[in-house]
Amino acid sequence: MDMLEYKNNYLNNDEGFAGSNEEYLDEIDNTEKKEKHKDYDPVRLYLKEMASLPMLNRDEELYLAKKIKVMRKLLIRKVLIFDYAMETYMNALNDVDKESELVQFIDTVVIKDQSKEELINQIRKIIEKIGDTLKNNRIDYEKISKKSVSLAVRTRTFRNILARKRKIIRNIEATHMRTESMFPVMKQLLEAMSNVIKFKKHSKGFYHKKETQKKYFNNLTEIQTLLMLPAAEIEKARNNIHSIYNEYKSARKRFSEGNLRLVVSIAKKYRKRGMTFQDLIQEGNTGLMRAIDKYDYRMGFKFSTYATWWIKQAIIRAIDDKVRTVRIPVHMTDIVNKTNQVMKNTQNEHNKVRQIDAIAKEANIPISEVYRVFRIASQPVSLGNPIGDGGETVFEDFIQDKKVESPIYAVQQSLLKEQIEKILNTLSHREREVIKLRFGISDGYMHTLEDIGKRFNITRERIRQIEAIALRKLQHPMRVRKLEGFFNSVLTN
Repeated sequence: MDMLEYKNNYLNNDEGFAGSNEEYLDEIDNTEKKEKHKDYDPVRLYLKEMASLPMLNRDEELYLAKKIKVMRKLLIRKVLIFDYAMETYMNALNDVDKESELVQFIDTVVIKDQSKEELINQIRKIIEKIGDTLKNNRIDYEKISKKSVSLAVRTRTFRNILARKRKIIRNIEATHMRTESMFPVMKQLLEAMSNVIKFKKHSKGFYHKKETQKKYFNNLTEIQTLLMLPAAEIEKARNNIHSIYNEYKSARKRFSEGNLRLVVSIAKKYRKRGMTFQDLIQEGNTGLMRAIDKYDYRMGFKFSTYATWWIKQAIIRAIDDKVRTVRIPVHMTDIVNKTNQVMKNTQNEHNKVRQIDAIAKEANIPISEVYRVFRIASQPVSLGNPIGDGGETVFEDFIQDKKVESPIYAVQQSLLKEQIEKILNTLSHREREVIKLRFGISDGYMHTLEDIGKRFNITRERIRQIEAIALRKLQHPMRVRKLEGFFNSVLTN
């Protein structure tokens, strides 16, 4: 299906990607019967449940997109307005010194005019500003906590605290921070709030335990200083954050449910590429959620137009990353695909060297890179692959085991050993033993003249003389002729 048909059938249809649930279920029946023949099919159950979910029209889509954007921004501001959360976020940013860690906090996809180094430097400046803001806020909070301070001074100081907080929050938002990076901070903030509320409710039980009371009171004071709210207001703030977060999750869930058909329609095009249909849908849903987070309704186009590319990218990346036994890096996958496409267009009558040159020239990559693509793109073969129709033998049975001696070599060595024993038996007992010890025939260890002399209780010079006499005897043509048949086999091996 070309892009024009895709737009006509899907993108310009405000009612979704299928005419009705009944038609969509018929489509499910036709596509899934080929893959599954079991009574219990998780994919089919998922598709049935998905078909029961209502689709979104254009107005609902815009409403949910606006709500997600507003709730996300409101959630970030409601969390970071507390110094406790800001300090937690600052501590997390302090660990960002690598590009791999940077993407956990900053959405680098939307930032095209800044390098990773510039972003890291920008984060370090923000960390310094957060530290200064927290320091000044703590000083002002301690000042307004005194009973002697007038209401006018307290009001003015509190306004200064809020102004500093809002300014630093705007600086943080300017870095295109990921909403997901705020969830651990929010979790710690809510836990701290719950601890304060719990302590206030059950503080009477600590009065008879002075050490415990002192410990909890110190922790409470520290947390409450960072929260900068009395305990009564902390519970309201916690409930407010919970309410905003639940609305954010609800809108995001409804938006994703209304576009699950889009994921299935795209995932169907990538079947039979090494991944199950269920895994393709799962990876496509990951891309869908990413598209929901990045979608900007103010651009004027429908969400399906925007989400299609995120879903395709997620599925293709998953196929490239998980299908192969040996993973190919993402940056090499594009080169491999480009090279394979060029190879299809190259004339078959070229010889191998000419073909490599043509591929490199047409793909605009070096020849060495083409050879590298051929090496890494080759699929590994399993040793357990059956050979033949019967499947009684596997590929492993035909691979030579170089650690095991061949039968012919073993027979040759056995015959050679017997012949050497016969020749050595023509010598005297002492000569035979000296030769065996000197050349390691008995135990594989070559002994020195002095060691052998100690064994026979004679001098090393006498051992040398016996060795020389024995070697002259072994060099006799009658004895050498018995070993001539083994010379060629020994030299070959």
